[in-house]
Amino acid sequence: MITACENVCRDFSFMRHFGPWIGPALLASATALIIAFRAYPWQKQLDRSFELDVEKRRAYAAFFASLIDLFGKAHAGDSRAFVDALVVSRKCFNSLVFYAPEEVVSACRDVIDKILEYRDVSEETPSGPIKHYNDALELELIAIRVARDDIVTDDCDSSRVVGMIYRAAEER
Repeated sequence: MITACENVCRDFSFMRHFGPWIGPALLASATALIIAFRAYPWQKQLDRSFELDVEKRRAYAAFFASLIDLFGKAHAGDSRAFVDALVVSRKCFNSLVFYAPEEVVSACRDVIDKILEYRDVSEETPSGPIKHYNDALELELIAIRVARDDIVTDDCDSSRVVGMIYRAAEER
């Protein structure tokens, strides 16, 4: 009676002429092929997803940093500086539209609309726009919360996101 192991050894006895290196070489080649056709595309997809998440976080940070500048210019009363800040905020908003879900886009649009409303009211009655300013700040916090909920995952905490916003504001 012959065992399975002895049978395999007899069937593949011609391989002993290649030396002891052929088995490990075939195993390494097979492993490399499996990695090439299975693991690489999966890893590439993860890399693309991570890259999109980074771009999304940058777009959010740039938008909210531009809002800080827009708030300041709206409050200062300099029309030309306000228009310049509004252009920057709109550019940041437009890039945000490519990455953000509808609820984030809507919340961010509401903030810009409320700042414009505040600016219009402050030009008409300089003593009474504080309610509009507070409403704009409240809408900004809502927008930040919605954006944070969109980008925060188990491996990302909100303190890093807030830090990105303020670093982007300091770079301007």
